[in-house]
Amino acid sequence: MVILSKSEKLDFKDLPVDIKNKIKNVESSKSQLIESLPTVEKPHLPKTVQEIEKQAIERALQQSGYVIKKAAKLLGMTPRQVRYRMEKYNIPVKR
Repeated sequence: MVILSKSEKLDFKDLPVDIKNKIKNVESSKSQLIESLPTVEKPHLPKTVQEIEKQAIERALQQSGYVIKKAAKLLGMTPRQVRYRMEKYNIPVKR
C-alpha cells in the first residue's frame, strides 16, 4: 500500500477510509471498555487497581470472543502481557 500526501508529514486525513474506520472502531472499543469499569469508592488503591485490571481483561476477553490477540489490541497491550495477567489473576482460558 502506498499513501500519498501533499505535505511532508502524513496526517490522519491522508489515510484511506477503511484504515480510518478501523482506527475509530478500536478507539470506540477502548472508550466503551473504560466507561464500563466500576468507580472506585474506597482508597485501597493496590487492591482496587488489580481488581479493575482483572475486570478490564475479563471484559476485553469476552468482547473478543476469548481471542487473546484481539483482547490485547483492545487493551493496548501485547498478547504476552495479557497471558501473564490472566495467569496472575487466575483468569481461565476459554475456547
